[in-house]
Amino acid sequence: MALRADWLDSLVLHASDAAIAVIDKERIVQYANAGAAKMARRASPQELIGTSYANILSESRVLDEDGNPLPFEEYPSEQTFKSGNEIIDAVVARIDPEHRHSWLKVSSVPLLEESGDVEFVALFFTDVTKQKLIENRLEFLLRSHKILSYTTDLRGRLTEKASLLVPLLADWCTVNVVNDDGSLERIAVAHRDPTKLELLKQLCEYTEHPRESSAIYRVARTGMGEVHQLAGNKPSYPANNQEAIEELLLLLQPISAMIVPIKSAGKTVGILSMAYADTFRTYTQEDLEFMQEFGYHLGVSAENARLYGEIAKRDRMKDRFLASLSHELRNPLAPIKHSLETLRMTELQPPVREELSLIEHQFDLLTKLIRDLLDVNRFTQAKIRLETEPVRVDVLLKEAVRSQEAFIRKKGIQFSVDIESPLAAIADPLRLEQAFVNLLNNAEKFTPQGGKIRVRASREGSSIVVEVADTGAGIEAADLEKIFDLYFQSESGKRELGLGIGLQLVKEIIELHGGSVAAKSEGIGKGSVFTVRLPLLIEQGEQPVETPKEEKADPKRILIIDDNQSAADALAKLLSKIGHETLTAYSGTDGIRIFTKERPQVVVVDIGMPDMDGYYIIAALRNLGSHEFKAIALSGYGQPEDKQKALAIGFDHHLTKPASLEEIRTLLL
Repeated sequence: MALRADWLDSLVLHASDAAIAVIDKERIVQYANAGAAKMARRASPQELIGTSYANILSESRVLDEDGNPLPFEEYPSEQTFKSGNEIIDAVVARIDPEHRHSWLKVSSVPLLEESGDVEFVALFFTDVTKQKLIENRLEFLLRSHKILSYTTDLRGRLTEKASLLVPLLADWCTVNVVNDDGSLERIAVAHRDPTKLELLKQLCEYTEHPRESSAIYRVARTGMGEVHQLAGNKPSYPANNQEAIEELLLLLQPISAMIVPIKSAGKTVGILSMAYADTFRTYTQEDLEFMQEFGYHLGVSAENARLYGEIAKRDRMKDRFLASLSHELRNPLAPIKHSLETLRMTELQPPVREELSLIEHQFDLLTKLIRDLLDVNRFTQAKIRLETEPVRVDVLLKEAVRSQEAFIRKKGIQFSVDIESPLAAIADPLRLEQAFVNLLNNAEKFTPQGGKIRVRASREGSSIVVEVADTGAGIEAADLEKIFDLYFQSESGKRELGLGIGLQLVKEIIELHGGSVAAKSEGIGKGSVFTVRLPLLIEQGEQPVETPKEEKADPKRILIIDDNQSAADALAKLLSKIGHETLTAYSGTDGIRIFTKERPQVVVVDIGMPDMDGYYIIAALRNLGSHEFKAIALSGYGQPEDKQKALAIGFDHHLTKPASLEEIRTLLL
């Protein structure tokens, strides 16, 4: 059956810019245009007509989109002959006799007899090599971006690149980093065919040395990328390995290779080596320029990763410094705290007791400052975890008020409190009280003598609303948005210098509870209002809070082990004052000796001692197995991980210096 004229007209209109061929049931070409002749390397379309389509295809290699050989029965033409359906834009790779690689989109359309049977199949070929190259590069860049966003070390980034380059932009690749002495260290090898991976590793071992003649070392020295076309060429290799190399090349069959430097801060820090083999693609100067540009950006990201690592290292050093600072500051605070509490239990004249209250208040402020300094660092690194439970917010607020009220009134400030009860929430009681104390401290700091501070708390709908208002220095409108920023100090308040961390901690704590805090002020000299909103626990009981009955511990024999003699003596004196028998040891060795002889019921041990630390001491005492005793750790290190370590070693409790009498008394019950 001959091709109808209307079919031919339709074909031309359908794809005037494509290579077109029509084959019959016998797979003989019945029609071809100039584009098809050019693609088949024929002088004119007439040379194609009457020839076997299968013979024409055999002149080239045809691969599927993944680079695997495409069987003839899976060609679009064959699928259409079998099913009678159109195949639209199937993507195949074609390698011509000169080993030139191209990508084609192939569509096959059935031309039907009146009976409905497929008489002819029209084939449309469109060269999409450039488009496919762009698509592969875009996909590579998109995947690379994801890696650059989560991998912070150079080796990690380069290793991940190997898995991306194959098969998008290479059939195999190797990745090397340049060491400080100029040597190369291979960190990744990838091949599209897993069975050839070991062969590639062997080839790398042979061809990367000696340095003087190795192409990869040359690129590392010069910083200039290279492209090598290997098909039909026979490069020179080291004589002692030439036979082994040629055998490996015969198995791997590289067609084209490219070596690209990765630069950071003007220095070559890595090498990407890529090759095409099985897919018969070749690298061009354009490919080299693309990969060198990518190498530049990868180098920039590597430098960023190095800087990030340096910052992280310094941040860890800062954490260690703050922890050490905390320890060193808290150690001398412990004997001061215990001495103050001992004095509080003695008969004192009113003027002396008044001075003692002033010292205690300033001591509490110093302790709070140390705690806040460490907490703000942990909050900014998201290392704080709340220990929540159902709590009475009104009770916590009253406790915060009680701790600050005496000093506020002593300053000559009018202080009013209006707290609705009960107000229940799910909260961390220690952290929430810390936030309330910080707000009260802030109000006291900026309110002069004769001013007013008002604390109110009530429920509004499903929220608890706490207000701390003052008639103090006020806040400029421009500063209201920045007042909760870390280290921020208002120009208007600089006469009352601080670290600028208290309000930032309030914000962090309240927001961790699912609440909010806001500041309002009419301006300088007109005071301010800080409003906290917290989610209300709806199902709350109206029962009054039971005041815990004070329990008194039975007298106990207590051994205190601390290399700070003043701290040990002050704690011993305090515990003796409330009826306990105390023993002191100023070294770990003396502590173990006294423990063995006196068999105390409680052992209080300082963690950071020079001869042997508290962990070693308590482990040694537990191993003696002489009798049951309660072990309490005292430490200037107070982070959760410090407490967990103490409990894991064998302590029953961990107290952070300076521990209050109430904290110690509770543990002695």
